[in-house]
Amino acid sequence: MKKGQVTIFIIIGILILAVSGVILFLNSQKTITSQDQLQSVQNYNMVGFVESCLEKSTIKGLNQVLSNAGYNDLTNIQNVIDFQEEIISLPSYFNQGEINMPSLNTIEQQAAIATIEHFNICIDNFNAFKKEGLKFKIINEPQITIKFITQKTISKLDYDFEVIEKESQKSYDKFQKKINFDFLARYREIETYLNFQKEEDEYFEVSSLSELAYDNDYEFEFSQPNVESSQILLSFEYPQQENDDVINYNFAMNFNWQDESTDELEIEETNYPTINNIKPWFIVTPNTNTIQINATGENLYYELDNSDFTIDQNGLISLDSTQFTNDEYLYYVRVTDENDRTAIAPLYINININDGNQPIIKPLNITSIFFNQTQNLTLEITNKNKGPFIFTSDSQIVDLNNQSGQFTLIPNKDTIGINSVRFNVENEFGLTWYRFDLEILE
Repeated sequence: MKKGQVTIFIIIGILILAVSGVILFLNSQKTITSQDQLQSVQNYNMVGFVESCLEKSTIKGLNQVLSNAGYNDLTNIQNVIDFQEEIISLPSYFNQGEINMPSLNTIEQQAAIATIEHFNICIDNFNAFKKEGLKFKIINEPQITIKFITQKTISKLDYDFEVIEKESQKSYDKFQKKINFDFLARYREIETYLNFQKEEDEYFEVSSLSELAYDNDYEFEFSQPNVESSQILLSFEYPQQENDDVINYNFAMNFNWQDESTDELEIEETNYPTINNIKPWFIVTPNTNTIQINATGENLYYELDNSDFTIDQNGLISLDSTQFTNDEYLYYVRVTDENDRTAIAPLYINININDGNQPIIKPLNITSIFFNQTQNLTLEITNKNKGPFIFTSDSQIVDLNNQSGQFTLIPNKDTIGINSVRFNVENEFGLTWYRFDLEILE
């Protein structure tokens, strides 16, 4: 082979290698670009966004439905009672001895309908992401299923859609959130109570509901259009542990308390027993404390919904505070007249005894804060020589250091309004507490 031929072959080889290198380089750049775009889509926390909307919407949907006795719409619902001149209308779970409580499955379905409405508002057609250049292809509209299980409420979302950015895309279809709301237990409590009330329908059995609320750390109250009414509105308030959300559960009861005798009815209208307003009872001394309950009516019989302390037949309550721990308590006083007509009133007892050894908490000098602000404060103890102390709080707008008592107020838009904040401080001698009202301003 001649020298010139060798040179030509070498040049051709170099050109082949160069072209191959360019092709490989271009292919590699295409792969890198595609991966970067995929990563760009993935950097948008789409799962977190959808699940956050699902959680918030589920809580709002549950509150909307349970506030309405388990229904999203009262159309075609029987035994609906109007309260406060028809401002509030609620189905009656107990109607003259008959129980009309909706099934768990019904409430689950109604809650799912309400949740979908709030979810669509929260998602807002992904407009926030579209402004960032993402495109969406909705394959199936969202479908939500609510399920009440032991200690939890499960919210499942079937929502089939694709997120597209330039040449990359990612598909989504199923989401799920667990809400720490044990409605199954609350439902069983009401179901058991109604069955008991059916056997004792000559009076409104309120003490067991009060005990359930106290034992399970939620609020309960009831109201009547007037003292003569056999229609009662019951309200339960369930606080959520993770945030300041509250789920309300309301329903009505309708008793058959009307006498057949016209004369007796006339007596009821004029002489129905009443209990005068009972102010909160603050107890700070470790001995036997008394409070007078004043009521009007003929031949009244006084009683309490518990046996922790006593009430005599003149309405005088005696309580040995040494038998109680420092805390806030709710009891009910009942008076019954000679015609078996009753009146019931709540008795709030706040026990906070301190012989000087327990922590003495200095009141805070703050009454309000804007929802978009934070503020650092310290819960001061005046008898510091009695430490060390452990600080705790049940408020979700407080970020508290359990050792120092330093805390940060962290309000948000959902907490606008009056918030009742409680602190507990404990040392080797016992526990004391301090509660104050804080207004969150808009």
